[in-house]
Amino acid sequence: MLRIMIVDDEPLERQGIRLILETYRPQDEIVGEAGDGEEAIQVATKVKPDVILLDIRMPGLDGMEVAKILRPVLPDTRLVVVSAHSEFSYAKKAVALGISDYLLKPVDTDEMIKLLERLDIQVAEERESREEMERLRAMLKDVMPLIRVGFVMDLVNGSLTNGEEVKNRAKFLGIHQPLRVAMHVWIDNLSGLKTYRSELEHQILQKQVSDAIQEAISDWPGALTVPVGSGQFVVLLPFSEEEEEGAIRETSQKLGDNICCLVRSKTKATVTVGLGRAAHNAGGLARSHAEALAAGEFRLIYGGDQAIHADDVTAPRDPGLFLEQGNEKGMAMAIRMGDWEKTKQHFLALWEDLPKGEKLNTADIRMKLLEISALASRSAVEGGVKAEEITALSIPTDKEITFMDSLTKLHEQVLSWLRDIVNLVRSSREFRNASLVEKAVRYIEENFHLELSLEDVAQQVYLSPCYFSRLFKQVKGWSFSEYLTQVRMEEARRLLINTDCQISEIASRIGYRDARYFSQVFKRNEGCTPISYRRDALK
Repeated sequence: MLRIMIVDDEPLERQGIRLILETYRPQDEIVGEAGDGEEAIQVATKVKPDVILLDIRMPGLDGMEVAKILRPVLPDTRLVVVSAHSEFSYAKKAVALGISDYLLKPVDTDEMIKLLERLDIQVAEERESREEMERLRAMLKDVMPLIRVGFVMDLVNGSLTNGEEVKNRAKFLGIHQPLRVAMHVWIDNLSGLKTYRSELEHQILQKQVSDAIQEAISDWPGALTVPVGSGQFVVLLPFSEEEEEGAIRETSQKLGDNICCLVRSKTKATVTVGLGRAAHNAGGLARSHAEALAAGEFRLIYGGDQAIHADDVTAPRDPGLFLEQGNEKGMAMAIRMGDWEKTKQHFLALWEDLPKGEKLNTADIRMKLLEISALASRSAVEGGVKAEEITALSIPTDKEITFMDSLTKLHEQVLSWLRDIVNLVRSSREFRNASLVEKAVRYIEENFHLELSLEDVAQQVYLSPCYFSRLFKQVKGWSFSEYLTQVRMEEARRLLINTDCQISEIASRIGYRDARYFSQVFKRNEGCTPISYRRDALK
């Protein structure tokens, strides 16, 4: 169906076109008429038709002038010129103005109908395309927080280093300057804040801190902040490529201090902000974040409620040091993931890099062992292991390293220590995963009467729906939908036996809008209809 407007200074011409439309295209709606150019502009702007049948020769503004004015105002409207003038100059102007087609007077009925049928298809396709685009925009709005989280984590984990890809993804998020500085924020003594013992209060506190961070960066276009769990947040700051490192450090330090101040004034908590050095390329953000993490660790020495810059507490890193090299980075990732085989693989490669034969000395071994132990310990903490659990493990001492004939034994002891570290990470991950799933289960059992979706429950435990689905199946042995159905069926059985509620009411009380669908699900699970189940149970 088209919404059509007729513009012609001859009333008989307008009447003739109207008659053709009413006879051969009754599904169309004539939404307006005009007898001159000025009236045409006023009416068209108001009714916004799909098609305007536009005469060229009119008093005042002619059809070409009307088309020139309306084209930017109504870009989706089809303009069809209707005129007795078939000169090439008019056709040429019409094309330049974006006219859809050109009909000659007297208008041929078949020609007009064919043209309108073609335009009807085009308008319908564009309308469907616009509606689809609106649906996509609405969906995009819902998933945009997840897109931001994914972008930030890809950058700080070092899995996104291609400059062009970083630029394109940043542009999609409205960031037009390169991201150059990483900050890591910890809520101080989160587990020890006795006034926030309940989970609800715990989550409210984290939301308040998040809001304070957002307020601090609100005047900083392109800054990103995402929560990373356990009262921690990552902040990435954009700076122009021309900005000097000294100025970047001063500006980011002031922002870190401001975050501490706002959190202190607006919540009952304090935070520590670790600040990394400025990155020079896309891959450098992972290094900047590692420096922010290292700087933040000094809160254990200096106390919290302050912004600590890497320049103040750590030596500048040479790009060639171990944290930037493949096997060290691979081992760190494997430990965080609790993957023993890959951890072992990367460690053995590192061990092979040690000087052999006459070049071997205890200083080299001692330094490499210190690097590996520091890397493994930090990775284990990032994987969820408590620091005291790591310090309780026994790692080979300097005294043992002194004896060259114990190199094989030392190799075995380090491997054993690494295995213990990975086992701690795996246990921590399993405990955390089980805890998250149990939290999800409690939410399901308390809200099964609502229209729960996988996305709803995943959001409650701050996991992506895809990862949550796999984790739930792994821990519970049921898929999310299977478990939700079982919870609902259990309540349905109870209501059927212990109440005289109608089947439709029971369906509504356990989260089903359609009583017939509920009966189908019940029969599939119980082998009989709800009515039969109630009758048999009450015999």
